[in-house]
Amino acid sequence: DLKPEPINSSELVNNICSNHSGETVVVVGHSNIIPRVLSQLCPITQAGCPQSELIIEEDDYCDLFVVEFNNGTPTFSPDTYCEHP
Repeated sequence: DLKPEPINSSELVNNICSNHSGETVVVVGHSNIIPRVLSQLCPITQAGCPQSELIIEEDDYCDLFVVEFNNGTPTFSPDTYCEHP
């Protein structure tokens, strides 16, 4: 049986940064975890990042958020892959 386990967003981001530098990493999650992961990968204080914490509605399944690093500096690109309800 698969049982969902709580995700520690700090551990996830540390794992991504420590073990997957230069790689493409896909993080799929619910509206309650993705904003925390994004804010840790691309802090509000960083130019090119969202200037406030993202709010993702529980029924929103259309958003795709891309964080790319160039010489350690993150850039954030939001995208949509379907029509919003």
